Parts: sequence; C-alpha cells; structure tokens
Amino acid sequence: MPTGVEYTIQKQCDHLAAIKSTLVSSISSRVKLKSFINAETDQIYNDVIDDLQWDMMDDVIDFVQIGSLLANFFSGHRDYFQTALSINSFDNYLLSVKWRVNQYLSELKAEAQGTGFDPRNVFPKHDLNMGSFARTGSIFTPGQQVDMDLATGGKIMGKANGAIGGSNLTLTCTMLREDNTLVSVAITFPSSSTSGTQKVIGEQALTANVLAGTPLLPVAATAQFVVNSRVLIQDANNTEWGEVGAINSNASLILKTPLKKPYNTSDSAKVTPVFTMVTNVTDGGTGTIGDQVLFKISPDRAVSIT
Repeated sequence: MPTGVEYTIQKQCDHLAAIKSTLVSSISSRVKLKSFINAETDQIYNDVIDDLQWDMMDDVIDFVQIGSLLANFFSGHRDYFQTALSINSFDNYLLSVKWRVNQYLSELKAEAQGTGFDPRNVFPKHDLNMGSFARTGSIFTPGQQVDMDLATGGKIMGKANGAIGGSNLTLTCTMLREDNTLVSVAITFPSSSTSGTQKVIGEQALTANVLAGTPLLPVAATAQFVVNSRVLIQDANNTEWGEVGAINSNASLILKTPLKKPYNTSDSAKVTPVFTMVTNVTDGGTGTIGDQVLFKISPDRAVSIT
C-alpha cells in the first residue's frame, strides 16, 4: 500500500469523502425545515420567520455543504506540496501519484475553495444509479451517465438484486467509454449466486506479478480495452490509474508510462477499463425468470468511517 505521508493523505481524502457520503445518505428522506413554517397558523410568526431564506438553508443541509469547515485541510496540503515536494497544487500532486479521489471530496473542495478537483483526478460517486436489468421480460432500464465535468470514467459493476436462479445468467453490456465509443462486455453470474454478488465489467486479473517501473500488464483477454483509454490497476495494497499505449491481443497491455507501484497476483492484482454509462444490456436467453441486476459504480477505493 502507499507508505508514509502518501498513505496518510490518501486515507484522509477517503475518510472525508466517506463522511460526506454517509451524511448525504442519512438525510436523504428528512423533513424540510420550511414545511414546518408552512404548516404554522400564526401569521405573525410566518411573516417574521419566512424571511430567513429557508429554501437556501434546506439546500445547505440536503447537500451537506460542510466544505467551508475544511478549508484548512485543502490549503494546508497545498502548502505542504509546495514546501516539501515543489508541487504547486493538490491536483498536480494527485497526477504525480496517479490515484484519484472520490467525487464527494471534490464537492467538499468546491465548497471550501470555489472549485473542485480536476475531473481527471476524480472517480464517480458510488451511489450513482447506472441502470438495472430484470430477467422478467428481459428489460433493461437505463440509469445515469457520469458527469465528465465533475469526474472521469469509473469501474462499473453489476450487482445481483436478490439471489440468481438455477441457471447461469450471462449479460452482454454495451458500455460507453470516455471517448464516447461503445464496446460490448459480458459478465456472468453463476447459478444460485447470492444476493449482493458483484461482477465488475471488463475486469481482468493479471496473469503474472509486475514490478514498479514496468509499463507491461500481462492479461488473458484484451477486447474490452482500447489504446489511449484509461484503466485502473490495483491489488489488495495499491491502486493507480494508467493510460493504454499499446495492446498485444489477449496477452498484455502496455501503458504509456511505467507503474508507480508493484502488483502481485497473490494480492488479487487486476486491471479494469473505466466507463461513463451502461447503454444497453441483453441476456441472450440465459438466466432464470426473476433474476435482477443493478448497475453501480465500483469505487477506486472503499473506506469505512468507523
């Protein structure tokens, strides 16, 4: 995993994003403050209190706009990067270490400093609805698209919404890349998969260990990758993004720049293409009536705030 200060910075970034995400989720169904005012029958009270910009206050609460309280976090790290590393911004630090931050952290930075992170340094929110598929009628319901003004493509997964029936369910997913080209990628849920089983679309295990400093990623399948696209490389300890410079069909990917860190097959090393949208899903007659799959963002890194 990242060591020393880099690891500390990464954990702080992930922790703050998780706090905001948790707060947003916990108040999503709350009662609006203004509704209490509208229900009050005392006209004098209404006349006085109604001028307090309740809509604005409700918006602040709904979007958990706590970034202003964290201005020192962002400015302090900028000062550290300048003093210790001769790097002039948080964004340039992230580009140098080649890992991304959660979109929720970018929102906090925007609240604190007026602008969020460069989208190249941001992975999408895990709670984006990327669509759903129901084997009953073989119906695909499209979801959202990643807003490329706020984040770049993410790992997208299918998640079993309930147990899979007695037959394998193979879904062919038409995926939109960052360059707006399409590619079809299949994922398979084995029969009797439990509810919550996840399959990351396009994910490929590395077939051999790789050292820091090498640009080559050995893999068994390459059809889901394309030259000039971004990919996520990770194992149980490390994560970074890279850009594909060349492809040896069904053998390896060659990155444009060498890896920053090593990745080991014993730690489940893998490489994954990133996408911005699921545009269509078909089942090819596989699966069992009643099978359901939800499509979600699989975050670059997940962290608990406890």
